[in-house]
Amino acid sequence: MGKKSVYKSNDDDIESQSLLESYDDKKERKQQSVSDQEYGMKNANREFILPKKKTINEEEEEEEEDIKETVFFNYQLDKTKRKSIRTFIQIISLVVLLGYIISINALYFSTPARSIIFYPTNTTSNSNSGSAGTLTSSEMESQIANSFNMSYFYYYSSFDILLLSYFLSLFWLLLIFSDNYIYHVVSYIISIIALAYTSTKAYFTVTNITKLEQSIRNATSTTTFDIPTNSPIFESSIAREITIVLVLVGIPLIVIFLLLHIITIQLSYRSSRRRAQREKEFFDQENEKKRLNKKVTVKHSNLKRLIQLSRPELPIILSAMVALVISSLTSLAMPYMFGQIVEVIATTHDFNALNRATLSIVIIFIIGSVATLIRSWLFYLAGQKFVARIRRNLFAAIVTQEVAFFDQNRTGELVSRLSSDSQVIQNSVTVNVSMLFRYTIQIIGGIILLFITNWKLTLLMLSIVPVLAIATVFYGKKIKQLGKQFQDELAKSSTTGEEVLSNIRVVRSFSKEQKFIDLYSKDINGSYLVGKSLAVATGVFSGIVFLVAQLAIALIVWYGAVQVLKGSLSTGSLTSFLLYTLSLAMALAFVSSLMTDFLRAIGSSDRIFELFDRVPAIPTSGGKVLDNAVGELELKDVEFSYPSRPNERILKGINLKLKTGRVTSLVGPSGQGKSTILSMVERFYDPDNGTITLDGVDIKELDPVWYRGIIGYVSQEPVLFACSIKENIMFGNPNATMEQVIDAAKKANAHSFIEEFEHGYDTLLNERGISLSGGQKQRIAIARALILDPKVLLLDESTSALDAVSEKLVQEAIDRLMFNRTVVVIAHRLSTVINSDVIVVIDKGEIKESGTHQELLSNPDGIYHNLVKRQLSTN
Repeated sequence: MGKKSVYKSNDDDIESQSLLESYDDKKERKQQSVSDQEYGMKNANREFILPKKKTINEEEEEEEEDIKETVFFNYQLDKTKRKSIRTFIQIISLVVLLGYIISINALYFSTPARSIIFYPTNTTSNSNSGSAGTLTSSEMESQIANSFNMSYFYYYSSFDILLLSYFLSLFWLLLIFSDNYIYHVVSYIISIIALAYTSTKAYFTVTNITKLEQSIRNATSTTTFDIPTNSPIFESSIAREITIVLVLVGIPLIVIFLLLHIITIQLSYRSSRRRAQREKEFFDQENEKKRLNKKVTVKHSNLKRLIQLSRPELPIILSAMVALVISSLTSLAMPYMFGQIVEVIATTHDFNALNRATLSIVIIFIIGSVATLIRSWLFYLAGQKFVARIRRNLFAAIVTQEVAFFDQNRTGELVSRLSSDSQVIQNSVTVNVSMLFRYTIQIIGGIILLFITNWKLTLLMLSIVPVLAIATVFYGKKIKQLGKQFQDELAKSSTTGEEVLSNIRVVRSFSKEQKFIDLYSKDINGSYLVGKSLAVATGVFSGIVFLVAQLAIALIVWYGAVQVLKGSLSTGSLTSFLLYTLSLAMALAFVSSLMTDFLRAIGSSDRIFELFDRVPAIPTSGGKVLDNAVGELELKDVEFSYPSRPNERILKGINLKLKTGRVTSLVGPSGQGKSTILSMVERFYDPDNGTITLDGVDIKELDPVWYRGIIGYVSQEPVLFACSIKENIMFGNPNATMEQVIDAAKKANAHSFIEEFEHGYDTLLNERGISLSGGQKQRIAIARALILDPKVLLLDESTSALDAVSEKLVQEAIDRLMFNRTVVVIAHRLSTVINSDVIVVIDKGEIKESGTHQELLSNPDGIYHNLVKRQLSTN
C-alpha cells in the first residue's frame, strides 16, 4: 500500500496527509528527473552515474524521517494540550468536590437537633396563662417538643446524605484519576443518580429544618425555654443558606466537570487509537513491537503491579485492615475522652463521672493494644510472603535470561536488585503500608470528628491542605527520582565489593587491596552524594509539612481561645479539638515520611520490573524433541558478534561438520573465536547469520532444556558449587543413584582421592571448590559430564592448567568420555590434539586450515605447522 493511500483514510490528520502528498509528489518528480537524465545520457552514448553522495533512496529515507519527526512532534503538542486541559478539569473537579463535602457536613452538623444533643436543655413554663388568641404554656411546650422531635428526625434521616457524600468523594477521586472509558461511563451514571438523590433530599431537609427553627424561635420568645446563648441553633441559619447555594450550584458544576472529564478521556482515547493506526501503517514491524512493549509498560504503573502481585496475601491484608481500623478508632476516641475529663474537672467536679471516663480510657487502651499487636503481626506476615515471592520471581527472571544479558550486566548489580531493592520494597509493603493506612484512617476520622466538634475551626485547619498537596506533588517526583538513582549507585558499590571478595586471592597476590579500597570508596561516595541530595529533599519536604502544620495549630489555638472567651465554645470541646488537631498533625507528618519511603520503593520497583518485563532473547523451554538423536552437528555460514561489541565480528562465515564418533579439535591463536564456537553450539548465543543444526534440524527449533541435556561441557576452569561432592557430580543427572555416582567418579579417576576425605562423597566444598586442587576439580567436572551420558561432548582446554601427573589422569578420563560421541576439543597442547580425527585451525574468526595432524604438518607455511614448531621449540 502506498503512503498516500494509507493517510487518505485518516481524515482527522490533514497536516500529516498534506506532508505525505508533498513527499509523494517530490518522489515522482525526482524519479521523472532521473529518467530524463538517463534517457539523455543514453542518447549521447555516455555512461550516466548517480551521485555517490546521496542516492534517491537515501534522500527518500531522510524525508521519511522528517515526516516521522513531524507527525510525532504534532502528536506531542496535541498530547500536551490534552494533558493541560485534563489537569485543569481535575483541579476544578477537586475544588468543587471539596465544596460539596463541606456543604453536606455543614448541613448535617448545623441542625437544631445538634444543639440538643450537645447542649442539655430544660423548660420551665410561666405561671401566667396566655390571653385569648395566644398559646398556653403547655401548648407552647408541646409545640417546642414536637419541633425538636421533627428536628431529631431530619437530623438522623440526613445521615445517609453524609455517608453518601463520603462514598461519592472516594468514587469521584477514582473517577477523576482513572483512564478507563467504560469505567467512566458507568461511574458517571451512578454519580448522577446519587447526586440527584443527595441534592433533592438536602434541599428539602434544609427547607424543613429552617421552618422548624423558626417555629422554635417563635415559641421560645413567649416561654422560658432554657437554651444556651452559645448554642449553634442561633448561628446555623447562615450556614444552611450557604449550604443551599453550595448544594444547588455545586452539584450541577460537578455534573458538568465530570462530563467534561469523560469527554477529554474519550478524545484522548480516540486520538491515541488514530495515532496507533498511523504508526502501525507507517513504521515497520520490528519498531511496532518495541512501541507496543513500551506502551504497555507506561500504561500499567509499577504501583498497580505491586498491588496486583500482593493478591495472594489479600485475606491476610484484609484481616490486618480490620485490626488496623479498630486500633485507629481507639486512637480517635482518646481526644474525646480526655475532653470529657477536662469538662468534668472544669464544670461538675463529679468523681463518679471522672472514674467512669478514666476506666473507659483504660479499656480503650487495652483494645487498641491488642488490635495493634494483631495488625503488626499480620502485616509483617503478608509482607514477608510478598517479598519472598518477589525474590523468587526476580531470581527466576534473572537466571532465565540469555548469556548475553550477563555479559552486559555486572553480577553485583543483579545481586543488589535481589537484596537491597527487594528489602526496600519489603519495608514499604509491611511497615509503611500498614502505617500509611492507619494514619490515613486517623486523618479521615479526625477530620470528621473535628467537623462534629466545631466546623469553623475545622475549615480554618483545612486551609493548609492545598499547601501540603503542592509540596507532596513537587517533592514526591524529586524523591522518587533520587531514590532510583540512590539504588543504582548502591548497586555499583555492591558490584565492586562482590568482585573483590570473590577474587580476594588475586587481589592479595598483586597487593591491590588499597586500590580496591579506593575504588569502593569512590563508588560509596557516589551513593553518598545522591543520598545527601535525597536527605535534603526529604528534609525540606518534612520541614515544610511540619512548619505549616505547627503554624496551623498555633492559629487554631488562638481562634479557639477567642471562642471560649466569647462563650461560644466550651473548654472541653476546645481541648478535644486541640488533641484531635495534634493527632491529625502527627498523622500528616508520618504520612509525609511514609510517602518518602513509599516513593523510594516505587523507584526500586522500577529496577525490579525492568527485569520482570525483559523477555529473554533465547527461550529456556519449548520446542521439538528428537526421539533418536545421533548428535551430528553442522555450522553453516555462521557469523557472530558479541552484543557487548556489536561492531566487532568474531566469527566470519564458519562452515563446520561435527560427526558422531569423531574427535574434532579446534586450534589457533588465543582470542580468535574457538571458545565462541563452543558457546554457539551450547546455544548460549544465537548466530547473527547462518544456522546451526543437530541431525539436520535447526537448534532454534529444539527444546533448549532437552538440547542442552544431551551436551556435556568441561571447561578449563570448572565451576563447582558450595555443596557436597556427591551433589556436584549429580548436578549432571539429579536422578542418578549412588552406584552411578561412584561409577562416574571411577571413570573420571576421581574415586580414589574422594575416598581419602573424612566424609567421602558427602564432603562439603567451599565456594567454587577452592579447597580442591585444579586436577581434583577437573576430574569431578568430568565425572559430572560422564553421569550425564551426553551425545555431544565439549572440552574447552580442560588440561591446559594441570601438572603432568594430573594431566595424565584427566586425559585418561577424557579418553573414556570420548567414546562413541560427537567430541569437540579446544586445546593448545600437542598431546591433546595429535590423535584427533580432524584438526580445524581458527584464525581471525575464520577456518584457515582443516585436516589430520599429519596433513596439516606437511604444509610448512601453514598456521598449524608454525604453532607446532613454536611449541616444540618452547618445550
